[in-house]
Amino acid sequence: MSQIPKITLHPIGIVNSPYKEKFAIPRQPGLVNAAKGTITLLNEVNNIDSVRELEQFSHIWLLFIFHGTQNQGGNP
Repeated sequence: MSQIPKITLHPIGIVNSPYKEKFAIPRQPGLVNAAKGTITLLNEVNNIDSVRELEQFSHIWLLFIFHGTQNQGGNP
């Protein structure tokens, strides 16, 4: 059986949210229209070319890791 290769992730940004605990996040986010978050891009992706023409889309897919829960059995 072949060995599964490891995947190394390098953060390209930080999500800033009004929610400080994962269990405080509403299950139905459509009910909390006033809650806004931001994404701060880091290093070489923090430039206009990284987001050029992004406004043409109604949604983006955001993959993330709950860094504050890793010691509690959260995401690896």
